Amino acid sequence: LPQGDAFSVRDADRFVKDVLPRYFCQHTKLTSFQWNLNLYGFRQIKEKLPGITYQHDLFHRDFPNICLGIKRKSESKSAQIRNFIGDIDHDVVATANNTDTITATAAAVTTTTTTNSDTTKITNSQPTGAGRE
Repeated sequence: LPQGDAFSVRDADRFVKDVLPRYFCQHTKLTSFQWNLNLYGFRQIKEKLPGITYQHDLFHRDFPNICLGIKRKSESKSAQIRNFIGDIDHDVVATANNTDTITATAAAVTTTTTTNSDTTKITNSQPTGAGRE
């Protein structure tokens, strides 16, 4: 826009095809990009302008350094709880996998130790000098 305090997406198909892959490679859909704009505090301007227009108080074409102040909104409490529960679920699965590995390793070590002890007992049970004449 002429004032430089907002931007417009006038051709959504071209924006998705050319701009998103080049500058925002993690986004392949316009709706995903719009959702992220909202997370960073951009607001859609509902004036009669061509295309979809977004504005942020810390966005200005002529002053790119002030954009450094644009931060992602913090998560809602329910999202924090969902993420926390997801982390716990991940930790439980990882612990179960580690427990299976430790159990299998302990069983292998016990078998090897028992076999080595039996061999040692057999070797030590032979009388000294056996086989000599």
